[in-house]
Amino acid sequence: SASGRIGASASTSTGAGVGAGAGVVRNDRGGRNRGTRNKIASTNSLVEEFRLTNGKGRMWALADIRGHVVDFCKDQFGSRFIQISLECASSEDIKLVFDEIRSGLLFVVTDVFGNYVIQKLLDFGSPDLCAEIGLCIRDSLPAIAHQMYGCRVVQKVMNCIPRDLLFDIVSKLDTPAIMDSVRDQHCNHVIQKTIQLFSELAHASDASGY
Repeated sequence: SASGRIGASASTSTGAGVGAGAGVVRNDRGGRNRGTRNKIASTNSLVEEFRLTNGKGRMWALADIRGHVVDFCKDQFGSRFIQISLECASSEDIKLVFDEIRSGLLFVVTDVFGNYVIQKLLDFGSPDLCAEIGLCIRDSLPAIAHQMYGCRVVQKVMNCIPRDLLFDIVSKLDTPAIMDSVRDQHCNHVIQKTIQLFSELAHASDASGY
């Protein structure tokens, strides 16, 4: 159901950052173990309870983590739980997740696990929600685009937002340091995405005669 309860052992494929098993830990391109942080007990008691009980006699729903969504986003297994849940979430549950993340969105966007939650919101949220995420990151775009995880979110945002907002966001990259951005190992992907999208828009405009 839209607000169904799920276990962390679910094998549903959820795209980048989510393995077929909750215990799978992969290395990112920087060579660091992405699960290292989660070997340490969480300071959030609800996250700890989730780790101990999910799929072991208790099934969790997004409503159960109300007030703790940001902490779940930053936890390897909490993030995976939210991602899977968003794939079949009601509009109310999607709003619940976004409303809690909103105030700390920039921290979640650049988090090793949290960024995947933002990408899922972009996949399953409404066009208005996607635009709102775009507005939230707009003024911090240069910093986010230069960050390992943030650059992935920026590229996804660019695919989801209206043309006028796309132009507005891209303009934030037009700074005296633009060549540094082109050479940056992360931001260069955002620059390439910009060129691709603008090329597609130009071709579409030519084809329509405008």
